[in-house]
Amino acid sequence: MSEARSGSSSHSRAQEVGSLLGGDAVPQQGQESRGTQTSLFFRVRTLESLQFRSFRFVWIVICSHVIGMWALQVILGWLTFEVTNSPFLTAMAIGLQAAPPVILGPIAGVLTDAWDRRKLMIFSLGMQGVIAITFSLFVILDLVHTWVIFTFSLVNGAVGTMYGPALSSVASTVVPRQKLVNAFALLSFADSSTRLFIPITTGVLIAVIGPGWSTAIAGVCILLGTLAGFAVKTPPRQRRAVDPKSAYSDIVQAGRYLWANKPLFGFTIMPVAPLLFITPTNMGLMPVYASDVFSGGPQVLGLLISTLGAGMTLGTLVLASIGDLRAKGPITLITMIGMAIGLFAFSRTDSLVIAIAILLPYSSVMVVYWTIVTVAVQTIVPDELRGRVTSLATATHVAMPIGALTVGTIAQILGVQIASAISAGGLLLFAAGMWILLPQMCRYRSPDSTSPTLLGSDQ
Repeated sequence: MSEARSGSSSHSRAQEVGSLLGGDAVPQQGQESRGTQTSLFFRVRTLESLQFRSFRFVWIVICSHVIGMWALQVILGWLTFEVTNSPFLTAMAIGLQAAPPVILGPIAGVLTDAWDRRKLMIFSLGMQGVIAITFSLFVILDLVHTWVIFTFSLVNGAVGTMYGPALSSVASTVVPRQKLVNAFALLSFADSSTRLFIPITTGVLIAVIGPGWSTAIAGVCILLGTLAGFAVKTPPRQRRAVDPKSAYSDIVQAGRYLWANKPLFGFTIMPVAPLLFITPTNMGLMPVYASDVFSGGPQVLGLLISTLGAGMTLGTLVLASIGDLRAKGPITLITMIGMAIGLFAFSRTDSLVIAIAILLPYSSVMVVYWTIVTVAVQTIVPDELRGRVTSLATATHVAMPIGALTVGTIAQILGVQIASAISAGGLLLFAAGMWILLPQMCRYRSPDSTSPTLLGSDQ
């Protein structure tokens, strides 16, 4: 942040913020250093959050994680369909990963607020890498069965329960408040840009070296992210011990705050809609689309998922370039309707070319939805409740296995295209329900934020 400031106190505060964020974000006046050159490079609005050193390492962490996880999603989907030949079980294998957060999510949130968030992020990341490598041994040794796949999905989801709240909490405290939309858009860009090439690369790897060694490579990629995690510096905060009684009180406190704040409550439950109606098609049923609708193999599956990544990449770049968007409620509702239209259009075509043309704008709208919802939660919630509220939001991911079960059953009986069309209708009904039941969220506009202070600091 090299903007000119009037008054010595303003400049002093800018230096404090820069030091807290990693040392090179706000260089001394007149200092022609590498840090100054870096900030000049990242002065481009699209990349402005990358001027902060710790955020750059957070970005590397998520890149390593999503590279491995996207590869695992493709492998898991293809492997399950090969073993079971069942659209229902394929959707369930993907959806089961979201079941553990329902039970473990609130506990993970308490730990995130009480312990070192950076260490929790590193630990969960490392464990997911080890679990993936262990699963790869079962595949390589031809010991993979349906129960092995489902066990891996559940265990991987359980360990990942700690990763989400910890990562979001860390990311929210290493950039200034007014940069949050840009920061989370860049995190989404890391997700979407890897989704652009990793799925299709994974499809080729499956065909060339097999799913076992492909899974091992994915596990190593996840493990590499732990190295970047050690370089992240977070603002100092008081840590405390956790026991069952205090953990229960902490969860109740967060729940009461969440229920009392209607806009926050609305944004917290908004992930339910895409997890119920969008994710079962995007992930669980894409292998079936690739095989049965478009008559292809793993390469076609990789192409479909990579196309989703291309659209998401475009959406995140546009969002990061725009900057802060205050009308978060209306934007959330509009993008939900856009997702429903895109999903319905995708379900109605048998042409791979037309499907790709539909998936591009559909996924662009989708990433705007996810980013705005995430930023809205992180903007409203106070730092001392951040981990718990984030984890309660993660607990809504129970909708993913429910959606996988429901949509998978419909696909098994009526076919994947009808199942996706029905899902689009469900998404529209959900949007209408939110407009009627939670108008406070639908009309929510975030307050103007021009101060360069951190989310966790006094203002």
